[in-house]
Amino acid sequence: MGSNNRIFVQIASYRDPELVSTLEDCIAKASSPDGLRFGICWQHDETESLAEYVGDDRFRILDVHWSESKGVCWARHEIQKLYGGEEYTLQLDSHHRFAENWDEQLIEMMRQTGCEKPILTAHTPPYDPDRWEPGSPGPEDRDSRAYKIVAKSFSANGMIQLASEQIQNWQTLLRPLHARFLSCHFYFTLGGHCEECSYDSLLYSGEQEMNMTLRSFSMGYDLFHPHRSVVWHEYERRGKPKHWDDHTEKLVRGGMTDVSSAQRTLSSQERMRQLLQREAQGTDVGPYGLGNERTIEAYEKYAGIDFRNCRFHRDTLVAKEPPNVYRDPDRWDTEFFDGALAMQKRDDYFAFFRRSGVRFPAAGNLSKPAIGSLSPGCRTCINGTWSCIFITDACTRSCFYCPVAQKKQDVGNPASGPEKVFFDSVDEYISFLRTFDFKGVSFSGGEPFLVLDRVLEYLKEIRRVFGDRHYIWVYTNGDCVSEEKLSLLHQAGLDEVRFDISANNYDLTVVRMAVGIVGTVTVEIPAIPEDVDRVKSLLKEMEGIGVKHLNLHQLMRTDHNAMAFDQRGYSPVNRKDHPVNVPIMESELAACEILKHAVEAGVQMGINYCSSCYKARFQGAGHRKRAAGLCRDKKATMTETGYLSQLAIDASGDEARYVKENLGEDEWEITVEGEKSELRFSAEHLDLLLRESYAEADVIYHVENIEPVCGGGGEGENSGGGPFTKMSIQTSVAFRLALENSTSAFLFYRLFVEKRAVERVVDELRELYKVDDDGLEAIKNDVTAFYNRFREAEYLPMDLPPYE
Repeated sequence: MGSNNRIFVQIASYRDPELVSTLEDCIAKASSPDGLRFGICWQHDETESLAEYVGDDRFRILDVHWSESKGVCWARHEIQKLYGGEEYTLQLDSHHRFAENWDEQLIEMMRQTGCEKPILTAHTPPYDPDRWEPGSPGPEDRDSRAYKIVAKSFSANGMIQLASEQIQNWQTLLRPLHARFLSCHFYFTLGGHCEECSYDSLLYSGEQEMNMTLRSFSMGYDLFHPHRSVVWHEYERRGKPKHWDDHTEKLVRGGMTDVSSAQRTLSSQERMRQLLQREAQGTDVGPYGLGNERTIEAYEKYAGIDFRNCRFHRDTLVAKEPPNVYRDPDRWDTEFFDGALAMQKRDDYFAFFRRSGVRFPAAGNLSKPAIGSLSPGCRTCINGTWSCIFITDACTRSCFYCPVAQKKQDVGNPASGPEKVFFDSVDEYISFLRTFDFKGVSFSGGEPFLVLDRVLEYLKEIRRVFGDRHYIWVYTNGDCVSEEKLSLLHQAGLDEVRFDISANNYDLTVVRMAVGIVGTVTVEIPAIPEDVDRVKSLLKEMEGIGVKHLNLHQLMRTDHNAMAFDQRGYSPVNRKDHPVNVPIMESELAACEILKHAVEAGVQMGINYCSSCYKARFQGAGHRKRAAGLCRDKKATMTETGYLSQLAIDASGDEARYVKENLGEDEWEITVEGEKSELRFSAEHLDLLLRESYAEADVIYHVENIEPVCGGGGEGENSGGGPFTKMSIQTSVAFRLALENSTSAFLFYRLFVEKRAVERVVDELRELYKVDDDGLEAIKNDVTAFYNRFREAEYLPMDLPPYE
């Protein structure tokens, strides 16, 4: 890299112990470290040091005590003032690792774009600082895939929620891909961008990426995703201070800062709405508005986004490379995905279901409509007592909808799902079943009939140890099925066989063969939109040959099948709730149409629709409860959804002393993170705080995840005795929600500890505050809004989510 190719590296660091390691790795991996110039806004406490870089001409450091910080956008605004005319600039957070010669690679990729003003940007792959020392190549299993930024949904305040998705076939690409969005934890562009597109210091955090995306685009910059990863980012940062955690109302009251993070967020959102031209509210964004090269309408057309109506074009939903292509460029805004119209169609189906006596066997939840009987295996799934063992990863088919890659040869040991614990022997699996008290077992794959001997080994041992206490079934595409194999399975104790007839062009030959050999024969297929009429035409035939159940599943878009789904024009929805397995809207409507036809045709066979929503709710809660049940104690309460909830208050206050005096020593704990010391105890004891002067409290919802570990296994010879030890329970915080005052604490206690209905709490408040009819609606709205803040963690929702 020549002397005229200097790079201005912008790093905003807030109380981050990874800053020094990031600098070390950045310099060590650069092909021309002497060409790097660093602008750092160092927001720190007394324990941190940058002594080795002070006095180095390559470093321009703004020394700021953390309490004086005004947020990341303010910090980045200040950093840009340090720009010294370098040809390129790289913006980062303060927690990164780098590929060898990252600087040369980025400059070469800029050249490959063929544009005058390119920006390379992405949500880069993750790294674990405990496994990657600065200067080292990194762990061999690090994620080196290339990623693109995709739109998940619009939030309630009209901001776009972004996520990451693997670029398909990135290994074969020869150039960067056009992008819709800019990532503020990694972008590389011309140095002049620092002056041309200066950060708005009054933004806070969540709005910065769309702000910089729009402003850069409007100033003539073209956005690209690198087709090779050269930077890694630490995302979780557990236990490390965040600006929004420090700069609370409590800090304002204590005189440590003048504005809280909540206040900054509200102001930031107002400025962003003004920039988006969604409302003319008189907010003056000054020099931080759009450029003159392109309009916001040009960006909307390029990216397939309608800001005013909060809509995405279909190509945007499936993350096709922009610019979006329209059948009629002059009427491009008429080609957007219409979730409202699709929801109306779904609502019509469910109105018909209610009129026609369709049942909702999963605790009345709308996510699983059904007619007729439900397989006992499905009931174990509803109850969270079902274990699915992936007995092989080999398969005879390569179905376009399969969520994962199938292998042609059997590789590796059987594994449980979703825990992904691998078993070296049937004894280990027996012990696993004992540990979690499962009642149902299914054999899946791959194609289980490819390893029939293994299936029989596991099946016979489960029956020997547990007898009839377990309901057992097997999935198959039918390719390897024979009368002899079915008879062997039946004799070994198999209760049910489930055929995916969509894998073999809906041929019922092997299904007929199985009826009369295995006690229960089921057809289980994905609801493929193109095949609706074919399935409807087969319902009576399936019923006639003795099929007892038809299970319809919603298609889910994954990294593996994304290209096939996009080619078919499927609409993925609700990415926010399903970031990995994204539901397909047309598949849900297809399942509803099949179920409606079955009702109208008088089909008596049991039919149910197993939606992605149902799986996320019931299977997800079951998985969490299994893990939480192993480590729950008196310090936490388990919610209906399987989260463990606790209250957290300042451990040094009078309220903490009062709580400890009124609880046993096994009912509370002290946690220390950085300078914070918290007393944590079960949320069911919130009444202790309501008795005294209220202390500001947070409700913390923990999720306990089952993680496989190396070594270990079940104990006992052919008995499955002893606890299963080939796994560990890892705890993380899923939600942390504030009870800002005594009123919010009162509402939480009534709604989620005493389990009172919203209507009853509204009536109680109406009587308490003597509210007349005019004020009743406001109270009802406030209580409902409060309830919805905690609903996802406390209760399994009963309704269906909107298509977003």
